[in-house]
Amino acid sequence: MVTQDVPRSEKLFTGGDINGHIGVVSDRYDSAHGGYDFGERNIGGVYLLGFAVAYDLMVVNSFLRRRRTTW
Repeated sequence: MVTQDVPRSEKLFTGGDINGHIGVVSDRYDSAHGGYDFGERNIGGVYLLGFAVAYDLMVVNSFLRRRRTTW
């Protein structure tokens, strides 16, 4: 099943440890990026956001305000 085969009445969640940083600025990815994140975007983040926009998805964590933690 591909994303286009999922009825609009259903919700599709894609998860994983994607090594992409989407950065703090949403700029031209407003439909996929909620404006909350840390740091700067890298090439993995560009690919992730491009994929999200192409399939009308969103990076859910970027829509949630959270505290920055130190690892």
